[in-house]
Amino acid sequence: MYRVPVISKSGKPLMPTKPSRARRWLKEGKARIYRNDLQQFAIQLTVDAGTKTQPITVGIDPGKLFTGIGGQSVKATLFTAHLELPFRHLFWGQFS
Repeated sequence: MYRVPVISKSGKPLMPTKPSRARRWLKEGKARIYRNDLQQFAIQLTVDAGTKTQPITVGIDPGKLFTGIGGQSVKATLFTAHLELPFRHLFWGQFS
């Protein structure tokens, strides 16, 4: 599931939230769209909120042809990526 990055009123990064909650906060005026250099959609809270965050673990599953990367908190998977390594193309190119 996609998660929306959240920035506190003072500019501190907070835990990401679900898109439905982000839409509700925007509609209720509790948040505004946060512009960043990465052109990634994020919201900034306009009200004071708690600043507690959860520990996040990053895992890497290295492989010969593919590598998996994931970011996980206690409650949700925050990021996943599947990387295709160039070795298959180099290997098969030798025999063609």
